[in-house]
Amino acid sequence: MGFRVHEERYEVALASTSDVVIDAFAVVDYRGERTVVRPLPHDRMAFEGRVYRMISFTGDLPLDMVGFMALASGALADRGIPIFVISSYRTDHVLVSEKDLDGAIDSLESIGMVQRP
Repeated sequence: MGFRVHEERYEVALASTSDVVIDAFAVVDYRGERTVVRPLPHDRMAFEGRVYRMISFTGDLPLDMVGFMALASGALADRGIPIFVISSYRTDHVLVSEKDLDGAIDSLESIGMVQRP
């Protein structure tokens, strides 16, 4: 299994469910709250100053796969690296603080994952 580090820098913002969101990677509406993950730069909503990098896992991860995210998130947790997880139909993505990126790469490589271009 491999992973790819995106060149873009991202933010996680809190928005009103009535806000129009453009150019987002992910939008989650839950209980009157809208979470927006989007690349920087842009016009800001509730930007809190945290900059993230996205790591996407390569390969097709079936919806019935068990334990993959536990393995990856466990390796990151062992290093004290917080993550924000986004799952899509075929794969998973994690956002890590830009300052934690090198440690995240080392953590994933330590469990046998290979970084891909």
